[in-house]
Amino acid sequence: MHEAASAYSDAMVNKLENSTGLVNLYSLRSRMSLFSGEDVLQEADKVLQIIIDRYFVDDIKYSNMNPSAVKEFDLLRDFTRACKKEITRF
Repeated sequence: MHEAASAYSDAMVNKLENSTGLVNLYSLRSRMSLFSGEDVLQEADKVLQIIIDRYFVDDIKYSNMNPSAVKEFDLLRDFTRACKKEITRF
């Protein structure tokens, strides 16, 4: 989760210039596939796609941001819920 949050923060203000962070995220996703269920993996894939997409759009200008847009920063909410649901099954 920390790595995804860091990559998303970077993507908000930078273009993709170094793929190391994304490669690390894909590595974590692959390791998750060894132990996690399909719901968790689907949410992880969504998070990865959001991060990738963010790198290829305009940087966020915080001074022009509508306060209701802050919800966009919570990209890990559904992933966390899927993880919690899976953990409580065990």
